[in-house]
Amino acid sequence: MSVPVLTTYEECRWPRLQAFLRRCYPEAAQKHDPAYFYWRFRDSPLGSSLSDYVLLVSDEDIIGQAPVLRDRIRIRGEWTEAAWIVDLAVDPEHRGGLGAARMVMAVQRRHPVVLITGAGPHMRRFYESLGFRLVKTNRTLYAPLRPSGLVGHLTSQRFRPLLASLARAADAVLPVWTSLRAAVALRGWTSVEAEPSSAAMRALFDHLLHPNTITTHRDADVHRWRLAHPSAGKCASFLLTDPNHTIRCWFALKWFRRSRALTWLDIVDYAAAEEDRAAVAAMAWSAIRVACQARLHFVRFRCSLNAHVADVSPLAWVDRTREGVDDTYVWSADAALVQAFARGPFHFTGLAADRTAYGADEWHKPA
Repeated sequence: MSVPVLTTYEECRWPRLQAFLRRCYPEAAQKHDPAYFYWRFRDSPLGSSLSDYVLLVSDEDIIGQAPVLRDRIRIRGEWTEAAWIVDLAVDPEHRGGLGAARMVMAVQRRHPVVLITGAGPHMRRFYESLGFRLVKTNRTLYAPLRPSGLVGHLTSQRFRPLLASLARAADAVLPVWTSLRAAVALRGWTSVEAEPSSAAMRALFDHLLHPNTITTHRDADVHRWRLAHPSAGKCASFLLTDPNHTIRCWFALKWFRRSRALTWLDIVDYAAAEEDRAAVAAMAWSAIRVACQARLHFVRFRCSLNAHVADVSPLAWVDRTREGVDDTYVWSADAALVQAFARGPFHFTGLAADRTAYGADEWHKPA
């Protein structure tokens, strides 16, 4: 067997890459679907990342990958080109060597800033050995609505029958009670599904997002690519207006399903002034109301602004943040830039739309 070599994606490699994706992601059929693949890596309005899609090849077979998504990150008040490593993977039969490290270093050579999110605690030593810094950027909050869908994911076989009976009873009461609370909290507020124009979207984000906040690039083209394309799944965007008919918030929702047993809604992005506590609370209740109407099991909100985490009702939301998974690894040859990044504050909620593309969530625990 020859020594594995590094290369980048070319169209002629698609059949072998597709076979690799089938092996590595058997639970995520869309990852080896051509329409999803090209939407994700070729069609971004920020530019195709296929030329930076690093592959590890042995005897013409693909045994590893380090794909990236292009982005712009605002740090120190200026926009910096960056790349997110997503779906870093090595074929199970070829793990244990330096393949993953070689691929990550290849990405580092190509980009001034490299970021990673969604990596578990077991990956911390690996990334820090490559010069990455772990930065606490997000809290993950949940609003449970129909507990029966969670019983099989959170409890042992011994206690499931009893808890299942209790959860079914809660299913009949909790959504009704939560809907009533949402109706009271949203009195006078209106959320309207909307697709703003480029000018309107840019003006809205410029007005609502603090210039010192470290955040990802947003505009109408990125919004349509991430949330309106068929490959993105079921999504919807809303403008939230107060009793005086003033627009106070924009937010986007995405629907998720794991078989028939578990369905949920994500607040995948939003824009609201940091000091506007009432608008953030209203947005959270609006998402809960949508989930109640759709009979979903819970709502998830991945929030990075501490002021906004405090604005959602503690009686409706619980914190289930996971170390590493909800944080961000950052690397740059510019140490001062990394230091500036680590200081925050952050507004990285928009990461969730793609990171959770195949439905991974913190409630799920293998049986």
